[in-house]
Amino acid sequence: MKIDFSHYTSLIIIIPLVLSAFTHLWNPLGFPTLHVDEGHYMRRAMQVLKGLGPQEPTSEYANAYDHPYFGQLFLAATFKIIGYPDSLSPKVGDMHSVELLYLVPRVLMGLLAVLDTFLIYKIADRRYNQNVAFIAAILFAVMPLSWMTRGIFLDSILLPLFLLSLLFAIYADGINDIDLAKRNKKKSLVILSGIFLGLAIFTKAPVFTMIPLIAFMILKNNYKKFKGLTMLWFTPVILIPLIWPAYAMLTGHFDEWLTGVLYQIERESDKTLYHSLTLIFKIDPVLLTLGTAGFVYTLIKRDYFLLLWIIPYLLFLYHSGWVTHFHWILLIPALCIAAAILLQDSSNRIRSRKKVTQILGLGMISAFVIFGLVTTITLITLNLNSSYLEIYGFTVQELQHRSEAIKENNETLTVIGGQRIKALMWIPQYVFNINVSFRDTDNPKDNFTMPVEKNEKLVLIVDPSLRSKLLQYVGGDEKYERIGKIYHDSDTIATFINKESERYDFLNTEENHGLGHFVEVKAKY
Repeated sequence: MKIDFSHYTSLIIIIPLVLSAFTHLWNPLGFPTLHVDEGHYMRRAMQVLKGLGPQEPTSEYANAYDHPYFGQLFLAATFKIIGYPDSLSPKVGDMHSVELLYLVPRVLMGLLAVLDTFLIYKIADRRYNQNVAFIAAILFAVMPLSWMTRGIFLDSILLPLFLLSLLFAIYADGINDIDLAKRNKKKSLVILSGIFLGLAIFTKAPVFTMIPLIAFMILKNNYKKFKGLTMLWFTPVILIPLIWPAYAMLTGHFDEWLTGVLYQIERESDKTLYHSLTLIFKIDPVLLTLGTAGFVYTLIKRDYFLLLWIIPYLLFLYHSGWVTHFHWILLIPALCIAAAILLQDSSNRIRSRKKVTQILGLGMISAFVIFGLVTTITLITLNLNSSYLEIYGFTVQELQHRSEAIKENNETLTVIGGQRIKALMWIPQYVFNINVSFRDTDNPKDNFTMPVEKNEKLVLIVDPSLRSKLLQYVGGDEKYERIGKIYHDSDTIATFINKESERYDFLNTEENHGLGHFVEVKAKY
């Protein structure tokens, strides 16, 4: 007998939405650790907000042409609407101000995750049934893997765009256009699907791997109208992302754009698909195992919906040179739907009396939900960012104090650090308008051959990554020898030890390293 949630229609969507709101909005500043990429995306959004355009120069960031522009445009537009950051009345030296400046965008990501939950429910309901929809939405709301959407990542922004595109495609597929009104409605849904997929690709290019899935949903029952529907849908899918290279061409930076794109494609590191898979398994072995089993089960049933969702994207990641845990965000809904299909069909195969079947089926599903909820609550109640925010608050206060002291002497202020430290610069530069420049030790174009001028005041922030390079290249690499000289000629003004980073190893926080265990701030004034 089937588990039937239809008798509780009013609760069907409310329960997963409430759970999702709790798991994605509770303690957004404490967990997960603030990732370096979040600082980069916030910096770009603030540049747009300040009227500096969507593209930062390569002189500011070595790999500036890494992603299209919709992520920073979306954030900047949202900030403009709510009056961010002025509406927060931020104050230099106030730790609470730094916390609020990060709190707002993280709450925004949490709200997007709640929207994702609703869209997953609607997609699964339309494509399968209400039972699958309820289970899938619940799994997305409570399972540990979905905490990755809490970060200020492009993947968190593009996920609802992709899900909206898919939902509109499914709606369009279900319309039998026998009259003019229905034909027009179908065309409108097809166009909306194309626009949202175009925006998703304009946020992050790898979403192009979802084209086969959505095209299949639109065209599978409309082969006779292949040409017309293809043009309606495919035009925005192509034209919207083309804004990225077109803008680079119009501003005379097409060569830099091409170099940046090729770097992203050819980028190599030890962070392969297999490496990311091991991280995902540590974060949430239950959903990954259950979702994988459900995916295989759908293939046996000859349901190729999830195949077109998962396989093209995994093939792209396999051939990519750099894959990390948050790149899996796009696949989390697919894993939840696959797991939901497996759980529902497994419960339906239990042969017993109706009430016993319902109890056993609900018990099996409840066990997974309780596990996910308990695990997620354990994680989201952690406070992993106190050290990061402390460093941030000190840096802002020190730069503000020093910038005021050097105004009358016609001196300049420069911060030196790696790309993780670059993530600390958006608040002092774009919120408090502190006149400070940054030199990136990870920038291959900067060999630090320029001598320090007499009127240049330096702040060197040494995280574990930079410290290891200074030790590794002693007596070898001239660049790091020069940086090492600056290090030894400077005075230590503060040190920070992140004790929380080593206390928690539950379900892996290894990729959420923040600025590391020990950070030293040195100054040469």
